[in-house]
Amino acid sequence: EVPPLSGESLAAMFRAHHMNKAFIGDAVFLTDTLYKAWEDNRTAYQISPRRALAAADLTSVLLKGKKADIKMFRKFITRSIITKIDAQHDIDMVDPIIRQAWQAIDVQAQAKTIE
Repeated sequence: EVPPLSGESLAAMFRAHHMNKAFIGDAVFLTDTLYKAWEDNRTAYQISPRRALAAADLTSVLLKGKKADIKMFRKFITRSIITKIDAQHDIDMVDPIIRQAWQAIDVQAQAKTIE
């Protein structure tokens, strides 16, 4: 069994696939968070890094060279994950984890601006 990519290894893979640099931190954090939730049996769903790559590609195509829009990326990756899940009870478990991940990133960013 090969463990999934995480942390810096996952970020390196995203960079190798030319993911917009503005999206990498959020993509890694969300992927790692959902994997840890799965590992802790809090959800039956694991995110594939392909979901993050597809959401980043879609966001970049729609922006057509404009400045990266992290809110748009987060919306696309969230919808990409949720729409892949068939059972409502799994959606009900995953959706709050995703929302909490975005909140954690925002709180951390706010703390850095205060410093």
